Amino acid sequence: MNLPYEKAVESFVRAYIPEKPNIKSMSDAVDAFVKKQNNKYILIIFENESDKVMLECKDCFYNYRNKSRTLVLCFIRNEEISLVGNAVSMGYRSIAEFIKEFPNYDKYDAIRLHALTGGMMGVAKELDQNASYEDNLQKLLEPDSAFSTYLPTLFNKCFRTPESYYPILKSIADGHHRLSEIAKDISFPNNKCLKYLEALIKNGFVVSERNERNTQSTYYLKNTYYIAWCKYIYTQTMLQVLVKDSLARFVKDSIDEYLTIPDFHKACLRFMENANKRYNIEYRFSEFTKIRKAIPIKLRNGKTIVIDYCIDTNEISYNLIFPHSLEMRYERGEVEEIYRALERIDRRYYAHTVIFSFNRFSDWCTHKSAHNDWFHIVSAERLKY
Repeated sequence: MNLPYEKAVESFVRAYIPEKPNIKSMSDAVDAFVKKQNNKYILIIFENESDKVMLECKDCFYNYRNKSRTLVLCFIRNEEISLVGNAVSMGYRSIAEFIKEFPNYDKYDAIRLHALTGGMMGVAKELDQNASYEDNLQKLLEPDSAFSTYLPTLFNKCFRTPESYYPILKSIADGHHRLSEIAKDISFPNNKCLKYLEALIKNGFVVSERNERNTQSTYYLKNTYYIAWCKYIYTQTMLQVLVKDSLARFVKDSIDEYLTIPDFHKACLRFMENANKRYNIEYRFSEFTKIRKAIPIKLRNGKTIVIDYCIDTNEISYNLIFPHSLEMRYERGEVEEIYRALERIDRRYYAHTVIFSFNRFSDWCTHKSAHNDWFHIVSAERLKY
């Protein structure tokens, strides 16, 4: 809303109950609105706002939701997806949902659109499943599109001087993840850069991580849409306005390396987190957790196998293998090479091995997974988180 209280109430009344212009409180306005509907089915959608007016409005509708089955509240957020009572919280859409939403697309193109939008509802709303991938890409890259304007709109709501924070996002998007690297890249003093990073973390744009071997935090953008905006909008304004086809080519040439594959890897981790929550196992950021990343293992035939994550908790252990190219396909030979690599680091026989793939697995892999409790395969269609 971002309006003074009186103006917000006046706006609500004028839009939904103009026959009662003397109402002065949000509570009375919501009461009159619900009574006017006379038990009709109502869906109320809230964006993720937290000002005084919005909070009071939510509370009023919450009270009626508990009394009526005809009222459903829908909250649009960039993170959690949850269902509580008949209140629905909508977060980013998953890779599996994008594949299902674009049935006529090449699967890779659907996954690319997910990476570009980060699955965020406010950005993905302009996509047309009946248009081609190229047409949707051109639409996203328009100067007045949701893709171009959504992040600046969020920043204007969160910060008084949004432009001061853009260089930090751009630096992280370019691969600088330590405080000293970011500060040096944008020529900020470390203490000033840290203050800005803390504000970005508080508002949900950046996340910090710290592993057990390193006391220094590393910083990452929370959603691939923020990376896409920094790479394709923030520094490409001239191309966007003057040479649209050139910008589209630039996106096509770089999207897989910068966005599609990293976005897929994040979806794999979300899958693991949600799978473990069903069994009350929290493996990330736990004091009982040991995580090793990107372990290269050279086989006798000269080939190198990378185990992306080795995770040990006090309850269970995992080996996670992610695809590093869209064309990667897993058949018997590839899986047996992974087993040989795991034997070399003594992790084959006691840890769960989970292999993720953009593509479907061979019949041998499917049969092996069905008859082995310690071997699991996950294709893109199953990444519903």
